[in-house]
Amino acid sequence: MFQLKLKVTSKEVKAYAAVSKDQSRIHLEEEEAKILGFKQPVIHGMYIMGRVQSAYIIKYPSKWLVDYYMKFYRPIYVDTVIDIEFSERKQFIQAVVLLEDGSIAAKGYLVTEDLR
Repeated sequence: MFQLKLKVTSKEVKAYAAVSKDQSRIHLEEEEAKILGFKQPVIHGMYIMGRVQSAYIIKYPSKWLVDYYMKFYRPIYVDTVIDIEFSERKQFIQAVVLLEDGSIAAKGYLVTEDLR
């Protein structure tokens, strides 16, 4: 269907943390992330899910999301470039989030209805 490449910056992560009220230090502080076993701060999963949803809706504005699911396999670090690949699979739109090395960070699906 289509693919989107994006980079989520620390500025975006901080803005999302402020709006969502999720001030968990794993997303905002490098030392805290390292204490918990990560090499740097991790992007909020809900932020990634929102970016996936909005990318699809921007591309297909006549569609309405009726269901959504995403499973995370690897952390997505701040300032990492990711690819989001969308493909149709039966009545679902599959979304796969790939890291720069090609590994799958997250995979899920969108279920839509046509607004027309």
